Formats: sequence, structure tokens, C-alpha cells
Amino acid sequence: MARALRRVTVERGVDGRRCTLLAFGGAGPMHAVGLAREFGIKEIVVPPVSGAFSAYGCVLADMSYTRQRTVHLSAVDFDAARFEQIRAAMAAELSAPLRAHGVPEQDHSTEYVGLLRYEGQSSTVSVPIALPLDLDALARAFTARHAELYGYATAEPWLMEALRVRVSSPSPARLARTAPGGETAPVDRVRCWFDPAAPSDTPRYDRAHIGAGQRIDGPAIIRDAWSTVVLPPSWRCEADALANLFLSEGSA
Repeated sequence: MARALRRVTVERGVDGRRCTLLAFGGAGPMHAVGLAREFGIKEIVVPPVSGAFSAYGCVLADMSYTRQRTVHLSAVDFDAARFEQIRAAMAAELSAPLRAHGVPEQDHSTEYVGLLRYEGQSSTVSVPIALPLDLDALARAFTARHAELYGYATAEPWLMEALRVRVSSPSPARLARTAPGGETAPVDRVRCWFDPAAPSDTPRYDRAHIGAGQRIDGPAIIRDAWSTVVLPPSWRCEADALANLFLSEGSA
């Protein structure tokens, strides 16, 4: 698991030690602290219903439709009329399924992204487009983003290779909030081996009864219907108003 983390952080130029580890899945919260220690991560978040996190995300996600179309418009002789024709047609096409689902037009949100590159360049840079289209502002945004990604930018003419349009509507589903709670008593106590020298007397908690703001010091086991959170000695856990558990070491 640590090698997989390195592939998506260090090998892409990201210092993973500065990131927060999101622990989901049935076994993710059980191994999270060990993985964080191995990698040097200081904070872990265990979301609610972590064992069904992907499905939960689908329920809460916005309804959206996205399409991308090659336009090949050069900055030198940019055809604004053709751009507008393509943009309007794509937006109308993507709005149709939302209307079919009963979403009113006023609840639609439309985003435009241009995929820009220099002439002769093989890779493109995604640049958000604001309407009405301002070519000077688009050029400045492309130059800044190119310099951020590649460390340089030039005054060469750019080319809009493609246009990406996304039409969305907010999901009616909402995250449930938990009430502030006092100190929840452990369900029971067990002996767990966190160190080869000797087992530790470890309380076990029912996650459903942990209120917002409650702090639990390790060692502890926190269980629910979805997963088991293992909190070793010297680690602490605190719940927020959306039932997320924040794990950190010591008093950090």
C-alpha cells in the first residue's frame, strides 16, 4: 500500500507527507495508521459509511453530463462565430437529459474548458473559459497555467485543440449532520497487541454514538456496520459535525 501511495505522489512530484490520508473501504480504516506511519503522513480522515464510500459519493454527486469536441481554432485567426456555434450546440445537447430528468433550466450550471497548446506541441493544457469569450484573458490564463505545469511559457501563438463542456445540477441529497455529544462510554474493553512486549487494555466504541467534537485517545477500537477503525497508543481521534473521524498522532 505504501508503494502504491508513492506511485501517485512521489513519482508525480508530490510530497505525500504533506497530504491527508483518506481511509475508506471495509479494511482501509483498520490499516490507515500503520500506512500513515510508514509514509510519514500526519493526519487521517475516515468518512462515514466508509465501506460504501464510492456508492455514497454517487448518491451525493451532482447530476452532470460532459462532452468534448475537437475544434482546432488558432489564436492567429480565431473564428469566434464558429466557437460560439459549437459552444451553444454542445450546451443545448447536454442540457436536454437534465430537462428530461425534470431539472428546471434555472438549476443548470454550465462550465467550459478549452484544451490549449502551442503550435507543434503534442499535449494540451486545460484552461477554464469565461463567457463572453475574451481571447486576451484566455491567452493570459493559458500562459500562466503552462508556466505552472512546465516551468516555462512563450509568446508563441496558441491553438485551441478542443472544447469541453459540462452541464450539471446539484444533487438533492444532503450529508447528515451529527449533534454535538458528550463523552460516549466504551461498549466494552479488550486486550489488543499494539506492541510485542505486552497487550494493551483497549476500549471499544460504537461509532454511531460518537458525537460531534468528541475526542478519543488511543489505544481504542471504533466499530460500525461498515468498518473497524484501529487507533493505536499515542494517536487520537476527533469527530466532526458530518461524522468524519480525524486521526492524528499525539496532541497535534
